[in-house]
Amino acid sequence: MHGTDDGLTVGADEPGNAPTGSPDAEPSGAGTPTEDPPAPVPLLTPRDGVPDVIDTPEALADAVAALAAGSGPVAVDAERASGHRYGQRAFLVQLRRAGAGTLLVD
Repeated sequence: MHGTDDGLTVGADEPGNAPTGSPDAEPSGAGTPTEDPPAPVPLLTPRDGVPDVIDTPEALADAVAALAAGSGPVAVDAERASGHRYGQRAFLVQLRRAGAGTLLVD
């Protein structure tokens, strides 16, 4: 192992570090059995479920209030109807903010 000025040590078998010892020596940890990684879990639906689509002025006002009451950044995604070129008109806007949840605006 190599020492560093900040007191941390870096192992020779880490990326970017040359192994020490004979050229034929196996890196430390080689041949050690490892556990199989967990099986992937398909993400088929949003964690909080699929929200109702906001499609009335009243529901939009409630969504704006929910976003204002939330905290942190707002994630935004817009879906467009054209499959061949990008138009200027969004047909579905998805918003998410901590404390507000996911909002779908049509």
